[in-house]
Amino acid sequence: MKHTLAAGLLLALALTFGVTAHAQDETLGSQSTITMSVPTFACGRATLNEYCYDVPTSLGGKLWLDVYPNGYNNNRTNYGFILFNGVADLGGIAIASRPTITKDANGNVASMTVMFTGTTADDVGTYTGTGTFTFSYYKGGTLWYQTLTGATLTITYN
Repeated sequence: MKHTLAAGLLLALALTFGVTAHAQDETLGSQSTITMSVPTFACGRATLNEYCYDVPTSLGGKLWLDVYPNGYNNNRTNYGFILFNGVADLGGIAIASRPTITKDANGNVASMTVMFTGTTADDVGTYTGTGTFTFSYYKGGTLWYQTLTGATLTITYN
């Protein structure tokens, strides 16, 4: 009798205060591939960081790439971030390890691969991933301008 009363009281409280339970909606070990949904994307003036904002993706939504290949202010524990806005259930991630880069003949980053971990925005699930980005450049006056020519991110849900 005591257990039935306690269970009924807990159920009443849960219904009154709207307590909900969330199950992870990603299958463990499943992979998702995200690519940019346009052939090229103008990122603006080339700077020390690889910076592209509002890049449309194949899963809808956009991503913001801000990566410092040599570390932010030469801090070797912070290499920038990728922020997902409306891309599946992914949130923002910090890049904590040095990206792998190749440079073109002018010393600009031609390709960059980053590894990352993150949490989902809806249920605090976790994921790991690898992102590969390719760039081209053109000169306007004395300044170099950067174009994102490819982006592929592979996400594995943990």
